Parts: sequence; structure tokens; C-alpha cells
Amino acid sequence: MDTDSPSKDEVLASWQGPDTGGNRGLGMLIFLVALGMFFAVGIVCFLLYRLTGSASAGMDPLNLPPALWLSTAVLAATAWGVQQSLVAARQGQIPLLYRWLRRTWVLAFLFVLIQAPALAELLRVHQVYVQDGRAGIYGMTFALVLLHALHVLGGMVPLSILVWRGRGQNLGEESLPFVRSCVVYWHFLEVVWLVLVITLAWAG
Repeated sequence: MDTDSPSKDEVLASWQGPDTGGNRGLGMLIFLVALGMFFAVGIVCFLLYRLTGSASAGMDPLNLPPALWLSTAVLAATAWGVQQSLVAARQGQIPLLYRWLRRTWVLAFLFVLIQAPALAELLRVHQVYVQDGRAGIYGMTFALVLLHALHVLGGMVPLSILVWRGRGQNLGEESLPFVRSCVVYWHFLEVVWLVLVITLAWAG
């Protein structure tokens, strides 16, 4: 038995102790508020152009690629994965935490793979509208979906680091605040995506 590995009681104490918040939690809050405002501005601009723009009267409806709805289901599964990671971390079950982090990474990667052809389709239709000289909202839709996908890719970076640590059995108590930050970030991305896709479907 490795005597350097933290015990379950030590892991729980590190997770639940006063040092798990602090500057990290405040920094994450400021970052998410700023990011939320960024996405909010993009969604408001989309709505203004779609509903009140001078060209909106003769604008064709927006047909979202079916892959976007499939990716929504995958992101919901990702939400379950990160939540189970949080539960395992709080219980000090490091092997189970590693398994859930790995599953979450796979689901996140699948989300990006599914969205890639959907983004290509949105860009293709946008180019057709531009060539025909018609007003459309496929370009703005492409930009909003792409921005979210890029933030998903960004979220996969720390998730990949955690999975790599778990693979090398280095996922100890010092990683737990990092785990919680990742969980909060992923739940944020899920909420943003739901708001975005509902807005696109309704206003489109």
C-alpha cells in the first residue's frame, strides 16, 4: 500500500475545509459572470437582428441542423457525468472520480464531433444566402454556436489534465478544488447552450 496516498478522511477534509473556496471560487465567479455577459450580448444582438432588423420581414426561417439537437442530448449526458464526478470527489472515492472524469471527457469530445458537421452546414447555407444577396441569420447562428463549441474545447483542457493525472494515479487531494472548478464551468456551459438553442429555435 502506498503510504504517500491520501486517506479517504484526508481527502474529505481537504474537500470540505475552508481552503476549498477562497480566491479560486471568486476568480471563477468573476470569469463566469464576464463570460455570461459575453454570450448574453451575442444572443441579444441575434434577437434584435432577427426580430427588429429592416431585413427581417422578408427573412427565411432558420432551420437548425438535426445534429444540434443530438448534441444537446449528449451535453445533457455530460452534465450527468460531471455531477457524478462531484459526488465521487466529495465522498473521497478517487478511483470512481477518475472513471467519471474519463467518461465526461469522452462525452465532451463526442459533443464537439457531432457539432462539427452542423457548423459546416450552417456556414454552407450562410454562403448561399450571401451569394444570392439575401438576408439571413445563418451567419450569426454559426458564430454563436462556434463560440460555444470553442469554450467547450477550452473546458476540455483542464478536464484532460485531470484525466491524465488520474491515469497516472496522481489524482489526490490537491486536485479536488480543480475538480470543483471544472464541474462549475461545465454546468455553466450546459446552461448557456440550453438558453442558446432554445433562443435559436424560437426566434429562428
